[in-house]
Amino acid sequence: TEEHLRGVMPASTLAQMQRYFDLARQRLGLAVPRAGSATEAERQTVAETNWRTKVRVLPNSQPLLSPVSNAECLDAQAVVQEALLQDRQCDVVYLKRDASKPDEYRIHPLGLVQRGQLVYLICTIKTYSDIKLLALHRLQSAKLTAHKAARPAGFHLDAYIATGALGWNSESEAIVLRARFTSATAVHLRETPLSKDQVISAEASGYALLTASVQLTQQLVWWLLGFGDAVEVLEPPTLRAQMQGTVQRMAAHYCE
Repeated sequence: TEEHLRGVMPASTLAQMQRYFDLARQRLGLAVPRAGSATEAERQTVAETNWRTKVRVLPNSQPLLSPVSNAECLDAQAVVQEALLQDRQCDVVYLKRDASKPDEYRIHPLGLVQRGQLVYLICTIKTYSDIKLLALHRLQSAKLTAHKAARPAGFHLDAYIATGALGWNSESEAIVLRARFTSATAVHLRETPLSKDQVISAEASGYALLTASVQLTQQLVWWLLGFGDAVEVLEPPTLRAQMQGTVQRMAAHYCE
């Protein structure tokens, strides 16, 4: 829990919580009493100590290592977190992906989202109202200002996430996905639906037809490609054509 919070919690707040983390580590690290001498309370403590050897949280995709951040970047991340906590603007030096030199921005922090090993700052820049994503590990420096951050009218972090903006696209659109899955794959999707309105119907061929309202994002495309030949996208036509083109290019690589 401490490691998960470190990327999205202000340093000042983490410092206040540190004693609780220390107590938790102490509680889980107590020595095991000798056999036959344990009281009920001590046996409970042993059970709690053993709990950390029995529970694991695994990623739902290929695990990746966290990006390496130097001391300056970590300091900048702490400043940005504090700016978000206090609703204040800050000046940042930020290196875009594939850029040769950094840019300088005055930003208005709106939220933090951890996605896998990466933490993204949701913000606006200067006086512009369009919302941007900044990866915290690309910060080079940050300075807190005395100016209050401006918040776009009607902005809500959950509503913004629901638009699919963090699905690896800066923009996304709502679609009705129709796809044919193998029966074995359909079992998984019945247990963990793709959307609230998902419908799966069995076909005479032994396959299952899925219909669901989703956001068309690059993440969705990668997810579908991950099923390999266990899925055939039927609609919308643009997504089917995109999948077809990708599969044809893949086949060309393996036929060389």
